[in-house]
Amino acid sequence: MAYKPLKKVEHMKYGSSDEEYEKRRTSYGTINTEMYPYLMDRGVMKGKKYPLFVVPLLEIQVLMQEIQDKSKTIQMLADSLPNVAKEQFYREQLYKAVVNTNEIEGIRTTRKTNYIKSTEKTKKD
Repeated sequence: MAYKPLKKVEHMKYGSSDEEYEKRRTSYGTINTEMYPYLMDRGVMKGKKYPLFVVPLLEIQVLMQEIQDKSKTIQMLADSLPNVAKEQFYREQLYKAVVNTNEIEGIRTTRKTNYIKSTEKTKKD
């Protein structure tokens, strides 16, 4: 049988979704976490009694391997860059992260304000 989402299992004749959830969570190879999400059902809070888990299906394992391979390639390419290029790259990534975070928070940020803040910090150090 193909791996089906718990929501679909609930509507099938295989038992309740709670039973299926426990069976999957405790099965061999399952990765359990200590994270308990706040669950909602049609806008109503249903609690957080179900810890998150991952069943490493073949599809997930293949994607994880691809990520590892690409990470190695990126690391080799980064190591071959001159230090000034690495520094510029990391600053650009940091800038983009700050801008994206600020946008989420509703704060408008410009490259100039980020530059001023970073040079002020450097002067204090």
